[in-house]
Amino acid sequence: GVGVMLLYSVIRWEDNAVLIRFAMVAIFIGGLGRMMPWLSGNLVPEVMYSPIVLEIVIMPLLVFWDSRIRAKQSD
Repeated sequence: GVGVMLLYSVIRWEDNAVLIRFAMVAIFIGGLGRMMPWLSGNLVPEVMYSPIVLEIVIMPLLVFWDSRIRAKQSD
């Protein structure tokens, strides 16, 4: 569902700032959920490292980048 929402939002990027940020926050929270086994001392399969990095690191960077672009456009 989040992927469809993000795809729809990106198509009309100028009008959907809230949807884009909501989708990215949802993806970030999903990444936190993937990290939960680490907090309990269990190992996470190596195959999950890339998605976790994308969800925990890249999504906040994309939100920051999006906010900077929107700020420049409003000036």
